[in-house]
Amino acid sequence: MAPEDGFACPLLAQIVEEIQTAFAPILGRNSFRYLGGFKYDDALSTGTNTHADNSIVNVNFYIAPDEANLDPASGGMEIWDAAAPDIQTMRRLNGNEELARTFLQKAGATRTVIPHRANRAVIFKSTQLHKTDNFRFKDDYLSMRINISLLFGQFAAGE
Repeated sequence: MAPEDGFACPLLAQIVEEIQTAFAPILGRNSFRYLGGFKYDDALSTGTNTHADNSIVNVNFYIAPDEANLDPASGGMEIWDAAAPDIQTMRRLNGNEELARTFLQKAGATRTVIPHRANRAVIFKSTQLHKTDNFRFKDDYLSMRINISLLFGQFAAGE
C-alpha cells in the first residue's frame, strides 16, 4: 500500500519525523520522499524480488509480532553489498531477476540476511540490491509478514 492508496495517517507522519530526528546523522540532508507498506501471505507471495530503490537511504521496519514468524532465522530481508551504479542500470536490474543475480555475481557481492524481528528497523543505502528473505508466518490474517519501507533522498546519476 502507498499513500495514494490510502496508506497515510498521523502515526506514519510521526514515525517519519522521529526517524528524521533520531537518525539525522545518517539521513543528512536527504528529506523524506516516499513510503510503502507490504503485507504478505506466504502461501500467495514470496515478497519482493531483488531490486534497488530510487532514493538514498532506506529505512525498512517490521511490525508483525515475533510469534507470528514460524522460522525466527528468516523472514526479514536479504541485502547485498553491491549497489546499482546509475538509474539506467537500476531500472534494468529491477525488472529482471536473472540479470540482477548475474550483476551480483560479477560484482563478487556478499549477501547479508537480516531476520524478521518485531519493531526491528534496517537502515541501508537504497541503491544496494535487496529483496524479501524467505519467510514462513502463521496463516491467520493478523500474523502475516508486514513491513514498512520509508525512502529518503533522491538517487541521481553518479551517486
